[in-house]
Amino acid sequence: MASSSVSMAKHLMQFLAKTKTFDRLTQKVCVVDGRPGHVKCEMMVEEEHCNQQGTLHGGMTATLVDNITTLAIMSSNEDGSVELPGVSVDLNMSYLKAAPMGQTITITADILRKGKTLVFTTAQVSNSKGDILAVGHHVKHMGGKPKVEILHRVMLCYSANKMNVFNHI
Repeated sequence: MASSSVSMAKHLMQFLAKTKTFDRLTQKVCVVDGRPGHVKCEMMVEEEHCNQQGTLHGGMTATLVDNITTLAIMSSNEDGSVELPGVSVDLNMSYLKAAPMGQTITITADILRKGKTLVFTTAQVSNSKGDILAVGHHVKHMGGKPKVEILHRVMLCYSANKMNVFNHI
């Protein structure tokens, strides 16, 4: 990993894997590389990720793009501070080729532009041959830069299954 801010992406992905929320679907994702504003992950397509045809479900692909572009945003600050995840404004997917069960896929996410309130990202899902399987564009409205202690408290409250974590900050 290129910096401590990107190593935070690994920690955040491990945290999401342990939740009882929808994000737990990404528990098999491994962060393999990155730098501020860029994250590269891998995942083996397993039965729980597939549609009835035995290939990666389109909704799972969109979830991967959503979560991994968010990791790129959260770990984008050179100073090691962590961005809040923000909220999605737009998520656009193009599906080019199927990923069958048993195949390892790579998801690469990059920030295209980071403005005052909006962040524009892109992600590419590919197979081990380098074939592009899907491309996603994700725009998020950002909540600002919290101190790491605040993010830590949010994660602790969230993992304790508190319904409204922001009441505990």
